[in-house]
Amino acid sequence: YFFLERYKMSYVEELKAFVDAVAKDKEPPVTGNDGLQPVLIGVAALKSLKEKKPVKIEEVFK
Repeated sequence: YFFLERYKMSYVEELKAFVDAVAKDKEPPVTGNDGLQPVLIGVAALKSLKEKKPVKIEEVFK
């Protein structure tokens, strides 16, 4: 079934944790860096596919 229905409570809990972190001026359980890492992996994978060679994550994040 539709992923928004399936993961609804996950989104609710994520939003609660974010609001709590902002209200209490504390680090959220998931940081911006946590979100950046999979993006860099995807960019490196795409570059690797296009160049037909291994690409280190450091090459796409300078």
